[in-house]
Amino acid sequence: VAQIYLTYSLLKEGRGETVLRALIAAGVFVAVVAIYIYLAQVFDLWEPPRTRLGTSGGEQIVKFSYAFHRAMGTFREPSHLAEWLVVPFFLAILSRGLRRSQQGTAIGLAILLTGSLTGIAGAVCGLVAAVLLLNPLRLQNIKVLAWLALMATVAYAGFNIFAVAYSSGHTDIIQVLEERIEPILSGKGMHGTNRDYCYEYLDTVPIPAFGEGLGNANLRFTEYLDLPVVSS
Repeated sequence: VAQIYLTYSLLKEGRGETVLRALIAAGVFVAVVAIYIYLAQVFDLWEPPRTRLGTSGGEQIVKFSYAFHRAMGTFREPSHLAEWLVVPFFLAILSRGLRRSQQGTAIGLAILLTGSLTGIAGAVCGLVAAVLLLNPLRLQNIKVLAWLALMATVAYAGFNIFAVAYSSGHTDIIQVLEERIEPILSGKGMHGTNRDYCYEYLDTVPIPAFGEGLGNANLRFTEYLDLPVVSS
């Protein structure tokens, strides 16, 4: 609530550019840290220690069942990092200037390295919707689209340089995303995702009208999955 009030007050005072710079700077910082941690994990360099609930006191895993190694930065999941970066990404790429374009490219690279279907597909769908709403045939919008295409190309080239495939995988991100989207569109819906067990639980266990109580949902879900540690 305080954050909403602070942002609203700054915008009302005409300090929108200050808010814009702060959000983009935060996005660039998080993206650069994520890219460094990604390289640190690949080349066995120093990285900040990470712990989380559900690891029995041990460190959190950083490898996932995926075609290539995924960036997760300081977040718990790669998808969380991607979702968090979408807003700074759009603010950067829709602003004028070479510096903002460089910042947008860095954030875009981090999003690609997450391999997150939610983050990448969400950004693409949002961009397409924005272009259609703002009339893509206008000369100004054509220039913006051309500049976006250039940034996307640079980010994609950077992804191909940094991304590291697992022994049985590859770094063709377009193919990876297609393989994840196909089961959803083929009729399985969300049951075709790698979180199918969550939707199975929702289908199997009735949801109480007033919920399970703060924190209890995790315990109920853990019992259902018969896990030795608390599930997220």
